[in-house]
Amino acid sequence: MFASILVIEQGAYINEQGRKGEFCFANFYLLIFYVVTILSFIFFFQIFNKGLSITYPRFKFLGKPEISLCRSIAILVIGIAMFSLLSSPSVYTVSYISKFTYWENATFPQLSVILGSTIGYLPFIFGLIFNKYKKTSIFLIALYIIYLIGVDQ
Repeated sequence: MFASILVIEQGAYINEQGRKGEFCFANFYLLIFYVVTILSFIFFFQIFNKGLSITYPRFKFLGKPEISLCRSIAILVIGIAMFSLLSSPSVYTVSYISKFTYWENATFPQLSVILGSTIGYLPFIFGLIFNKYKKTSIFLIALYIIYLIGVDQ
């Protein structure tokens, strides 16, 4: 990320913005952001690790525990995402499609309503199901990464 910002601040042309980059101390701000973030993680990890225990409510839906419900949601969303990806023209093979116009040119553009609001939450679901379903969650993470690369994200 630092290298990318350095190139942009040297005056490289930015396609998404249609202008040349300019120096604005972005690397300095990024460094400060990372330092503050890491220190915050260390500080709050020490606080939470020393004795603050959080119990989450447990529930069942149709006799199934919530962890299997989360797994089912993840499989459903990834399945819809892969179906959309495989049935639509590719960003990499069709010149008039970019990551900005992918959903306009997708075979099923109405799926953007479902995937646009849920696909970003999948990593959290993967984190929840990882302890119980390790192989499934690793497979789903691989499919998630393939989907993100496939739609040029």
